Amino acid sequence: MGYNGLKYNPFISHKMKNYSKLFVLLFALFVTGSCSDDNEPFVQPNPKPKPPTVEVKEGLNYSLEMPNADQELTITFKAAQSSALYGYAGAVYIHTGVISDGTWMYVPAEWNQNLAKCEMTQGAANTWSVTLDPSIREWFVSGETAVQKLGIVIRSADGTKKGIEEDSFVEITDAKYDAFAPAAIKNGPLPANVKEGINMVDNSTVTLVLYDKDNTGAYNDFAHVIGDFNHWKLTNEKDCQMYRDEAASCWWITLEALDPNKEYAFQYYVGKKDGGAIRLADAYCHKILDPDNDKYISNATYPEAKEYPEGGSGVVSVFKIQKDEYAWKVPNF
Repeated sequence: MGYNGLKYNPFISHKMKNYSKLFVLLFALFVTGSCSDDNEPFVQPNPKPKPPTVEVKEGLNYSLEMPNADQELTITFKAAQSSALYGYAGAVYIHTGVISDGTWMYVPAEWNQNLAKCEMTQGAANTWSVTLDPSIREWFVSGETAVQKLGIVIRSADGTKKGIEEDSFVEITDAKYDAFAPAAIKNGPLPANVKEGINMVDNSTVTLVLYDKDNTGAYNDFAHVIGDFNHWKLTNEKDCQMYRDEAASCWWITLEALDPNKEYAFQYYVGKKDGGAIRLADAYCHKILDPDNDKYISNATYPEAKEYPEGGSGVVSVFKIQKDEYAWKVPNF
């Protein structure tokens, strides 16, 4: 008997049934093996768990428990109800700097200067954040200065409101640069015919003398001088570390090979071994550079005025071996 003109072949029909069974068996083995190496039944994996939410406490919060100078750091501030920024709707900025020698350094902006890099982003109510990236060191552009502490103030755009009234500080780990370590005291008698202050020895030599003794007889553990003559670099070399004359209660240093017609800016760097180093201008200098007020002196008032040095911090002393002549307009007082 045929179908559509073809004859029925029972042998071929039997083979087709066997092929069908073999196909079903192979498919079942494939599916089972692909689900699990252990031949376990396939189980839909759970979705990836979300990281736990970090609670932001009132005040300052840091993305790293131990901030590192060569890593980025996110600083988050949450205003308490007692804060002047609580309920504040305007822009908020961070005023911050690297604390070095007891001084705020590498501060990106003046108090009332609103730089984009210092603007904080508002998140939840009364909460603002800013990220110092790609690293703390690079954000501040602090060069080879050891970054071991930051000073922080959170303020309103006009500078009239502070998130926290007192300045805040956070310790930083710096594995790349070490803070300057002063050498042991060098003792030496004060040179003859010098006094406290700036002494012009000859046309290329100056001796600086700094009195250092309090009313209990105590004095600092070290004294150095930094300035244009040593590229503002703190070292224990002879052009930086000062001698101590205990009998005169003074530190002193003699600088040689100076240009008599050049103005040299400088500061004293003094302190105790247990911390608290400060920079001082010379109390007897005839000219100072003031980073806070020199900008208000116009070029018409003081043409070709010496610029404030990049390595300075605070008030800086200036000396020049050859004094400039001044032509008095009224000579007959």
